[in-house]
Amino acid sequence: MAAKKQSPMTAPAKKASAPKTAPKGVVIPPAKKGKSAATSAPSTYMHAGAKDALAYRVIAADFTAGATVATGLPAPALAEVAFAGRSNVGKSTLLNMLMQRKNLVRTSNTPGATRQINFFGCKVQLPRPKVAPVPAAAETAETAVASDAVVSEPVATPVATESAAPTEQPVLDLILVDLPGYGFAKVSKSEARSWGPMMEGYLTTRIALRAVFVLVDARRGPEDDDFQLVEFMKGPRAAQSARPVEVIIVATKLDKLPKNQQKPALEAISKKAGVRVIGASGETAAGREDLWRKIVGSVL
Repeated sequence: MAAKKQSPMTAPAKKASAPKTAPKGVVIPPAKKGKSAATSAPSTYMHAGAKDALAYRVIAADFTAGATVATGLPAPALAEVAFAGRSNVGKSTLLNMLMQRKNLVRTSNTPGATRQINFFGCKVQLPRPKVAPVPAAAETAETAVASDAVVSEPVATPVATESAAPTEQPVLDLILVDLPGYGFAKVSKSEARSWGPMMEGYLTTRIALRAVFVLVDARRGPEDDDFQLVEFMKGPRAAQSARPVEVIIVATKLDKLPKNQQKPALEAISKKAGVRVIGASGETAAGREDLWRKIVGSVL
């Protein structure tokens, strides 16, 4: 980067165990003996009150790679959407809820437990495209010749799928990226120095990055670290892409607030942040459809 910018990503990289043949900084997922019900198979995991859980059904989700150093980042293959936030904001729980998996993303009671960038391959079934009806008075050249011919309704083209038939729901393949939490990890200065450049490098040079969801606690709102990250993302990026990386603020743990306090809290956070905020809960799946709609919109 031409000008050194300060980011809140100061948590260090904790070297993860990997096979001897793995490059330094690369964490390779263990070989699977078969499809795991917790990852690849369609999930039956439903949160209480998740009325919109099937609007964006995740039919496959797997941990694909982890990196503790910049050279360990996997080569970009699909569009990536990253999730960042303070160490106690409920990021892992939210990601599990989005992917409809119970324990795919590891959760911990210790703030700052995640100290590497984790990549999760995700295949999500999008809502069925709406088909516009053909006006009854409209006639094609064929119907003019044969009055008993049937005019087929136009079918929307499936999005981001290689095998779906025109009448099937489109399927989107993408990568959800779990960034290490910041703000509470107790680390040495040397570890912080080694960690910061990798985080900044990913956010500014990753060509596949489409959006960054900044998670804040609905009870507290955005803090200084969160504002630093938002401002950091407004700066110039080394990666040349067709459009800038979108930054979305998500207020998590909405279920921790009484019902009558949720809307005022979101309005206060939105006013403080200066942008629209999506309210969500990893426990109740509140906001899941809004989050997926925003994810898909940033990718397509």
